[in-house]
Amino acid sequence: MTQNKPFVLGLTGPAGTGKSVVLAYLEERWKALVLECDAIARRMQMPGGECYDGMIRLLGREVVLPDGTLDRGRMAKILFTDRDLMEQVNSLVHPAVKRYVEEEISRCAGEGTSLAAVESAILIQSGFSGICDEIWYIHADRDVRRRRLREGRGYDDARIDAMMAAQDDEEYYRSRCSLTIDNSSEADVTFEQIDRGLGNIWNFVR
Repeated sequence: MTQNKPFVLGLTGPAGTGKSVVLAYLEERWKALVLECDAIARRMQMPGGECYDGMIRLLGREVVLPDGTLDRGRMAKILFTDRDLMEQVNSLVHPAVKRYVEEEISRCAGEGTSLAAVESAILIQSGFSGICDEIWYIHADRDVRRRRLREGRGYDDARIDAMMAAQDDEEYYRSRCSLTIDNSSEADVTFEQIDRGLGNIWNFVR
């Protein structure tokens, strides 16, 4: 880690594991710069964003709503059935998000920020391992994830089943991450794990 560069902590795990809870705690308690890759990607696909025109070239004008924004529901239906097109979209969006994340980390290097938290469900698959000093797997039991997806996002069981079937298994994450944070129960239990994990590396962060 170069002088003044923040320690870059990657956070990954499938949907419903509660990564947003971990991010909020890192931001509040540890004063981390939080970079959510999905949120960055959505901004880049808004009118005027870096990926907006490219998305229209790939998917066609049919995905453009009257207000100029992209119809994410229609996009999802198109991409769900066309793997090649999905790969083209990923080749457009993922490098742009990665560049933005790298620029933000560089920007904050001289501002006294000691910790940057980069979050994505596909952090490893998208090639972010090279810019993270450490990657943590945020885990939650399957029944907990199901409940969160039903209550928090309004997904039905069929959608949850399809989502879980498409995601990498438990061993994929555990074998590629240096620490597993179990976020299946009370928030305080999760926060204690985070504090212990950061306590182990904090001498390198400061």
